[in-house]
Amino acid sequence: MDLMTIKGKMDRRAYKDDEEFAGDVRQIFDNCFTYWKPGQPMYEAGERLQRTFEDKYSHMNKWIAKMGGEDGE
Repeated sequence: MDLMTIKGKMDRRAYKDDEEFAGDVRQIFDNCFTYWKPGQPMYEAGERLQRTFEDKYSHMNKWIAKMGGEDGE
């Protein structure tokens, strides 16, 4: 899994729900941690990106509600 594949799926509206999207993003992190070892720069970058993603994703419903999206109403 990679970000271009995720973008393509988003553009085609191929995700049935937000959890399917999150699963694909999390697969990127799983792959990163499989191929890189703790202490290596790519592993550490993966950890930082994962923390950022999980933080932003955990607040997604609040953001949608602010924007007037149907999930937040």
